[in-house]
Amino acid sequence: MHISPLMSLWQRCKKGLFWSALALFSFHLATQTYHTARALYYTAYPTEIRRSFAEKFGFPLQGYDIEETNSAAQIAAVLHKEKMEMDFSLDAIYIRSFSYLQKPIHEQFFSMVGTGNGGYCYNKFVVLQSPVWEGTVHHEIKHAKAYAIWAAHPEFIEKWEALAKGKNGQSLYLSPQEDWCYDYKGLRNFVREQNKKEDEKLGFVSSYARRNSDEDIAELCEEAELKAPNFIPWLYTAPNQRIQAKTRLAEQYQLIPPYFSAYVFVLSQQKELFMKTSDDFLKRHQKSIYEGSLRKNRGKFLEEKALQLQIKEYADKAMEEYKNGICAPYKNIDVYPELLENIAECASHWKDERTATLYRNALEEYRKRENANDLSLSINGVTDYLLAHGEKF
Repeated sequence: MHISPLMSLWQRCKKGLFWSALALFSFHLATQTYHTARALYYTAYPTEIRRSFAEKFGFPLQGYDIEETNSAAQIAAVLHKEKMEMDFSLDAIYIRSFSYLQKPIHEQFFSMVGTGNGGYCYNKFVVLQSPVWEGTVHHEIKHAKAYAIWAAHPEFIEKWEALAKGKNGQSLYLSPQEDWCYDYKGLRNFVREQNKKEDEKLGFVSSYARRNSDEDIAELCEEAELKAPNFIPWLYTAPNQRIQAKTRLAEQYQLIPPYFSAYVFVLSQQKELFMKTSDDFLKRHQKSIYEGSLRKNRGKFLEEKALQLQIKEYADKAMEEYKNGICAPYKNIDVYPELLENIAECASHWKDERTATLYRNALEEYRKRENANDLSLSINGVTDYLLAHGEKF
């Protein structure tokens, strides 16, 4: 039977499509087999860091780049802080690999059609993109906390959304259609153009916060955790009534510390007024998560005064502030090593080489433990090391 050239071409195309589809299916089957086998293996035989994490926080740390980086220590530091502010629970935290080959099938699909994200929270399951950023962890934990608050206090979301309405009562968030388009390549063009200054005037700490109430809550709380000085104009020097009201609401429901606004007020003060207001704050809010940061700034002020006037008494007071800072119940992973370094430098300037050497070595020990994924750094720091080498608190 004679086969026309077009029919012959179609048959060859069908054959090519079949083998291409088979190759694509086999490729993804192999990636999913590896992904599933790896997950099952670590569930049955967790490494020490995964086991310790689950014991400490009550839920597992899963996924990639856990043993190879210090991501577990960074996540633990955020969790310690968040739990000190308000306790919460999760089903799991999963670290998503940057590699396409190491993603589960739904993540592979979304990476092809989606615009990408640093992580997400679904019910009580948090996914974080590797490499993990501190702000992303806070952001997703705030989502989990907000969902729990919303379930227990339905009025919370009603109060929040009431703060995001225009003069005519219309929502200032993106429409549901725009919100859906936001996540997909090509469709982002259908989302209204955003203007950071205009969005801020309307009460949003970022343009992304204007996407929906979920993101508005998480963005404001993340900003509060990482960039408290940004709230100085919003709350005090150039008040933004909507951001003020949202901040008070977040404080009321303990999404951020109830004394956050008071802390921002202290940060807004200069020099001698800062010393007075920070002293009042520390007396009023003992064991605050902000103690280490405030002690560091108080010590720096006193140390600069000692150098300016060449009066050692001020240096001794600076050292006392720094040491009180490292004894604070929450040891910020950025602030704590700075305190160790400040003590070493201050001691060295005033010829106390024993103390200077001890704290330089303590800083080296801190970095070693951080790289080894010590999950207790933000609670214990290197206090045991300092006590073992003769320091007294």
